[in-house]
Amino acid sequence: MSGENFGLKIEFIVVDIVKNRFREIIVEVDRLMKEKNAIKNGFDLQCEELNRLKEFVILLEEKESNLEILIVELKSENDGLVKEKRLRENFIEGVKKEKIDLEKMIEEKKKEIDILNQEIKELLSVKHKSICNRTQRTFS
Repeated sequence: MSGENFGLKIEFIVVDIVKNRFREIIVEVDRLMKEKNAIKNGFDLQCEELNRLKEFVILLEEKESNLEILIVELKSENDGLVKEKRLRENFIEGVKKEKIDLEKMIEEKKKEIDILNQEIKELLSVKHKSICNRTQRTFS
């Protein structure tokens, strides 16, 4: 083997080693690119999910705000209804007391009427006796 052939063989060996190493690097770069794309796709999906969640949070905050307004309105309405109920209850209590007083007054008036009817009966009886006595005196 001559020196030139030996040098040429060494060059071929080095070129083969470099080619193999270059292929390995290309395979590794290809794997890393796929991994990078997978990570980027995962990140993009997470960003989309984050944006959906942000929109959902905004929607929930709007609903919460609307509910708070509704709660304030309902509390105000409830307060009005409670006041109205108290007024009605007080009115009903007043009417009940007035009814009791009127029933007592009716009972008293019934007693007075009974007494007056009794007095009328007695007066009629006295009058009747008086008329009978006069009639008897007249005929006697």
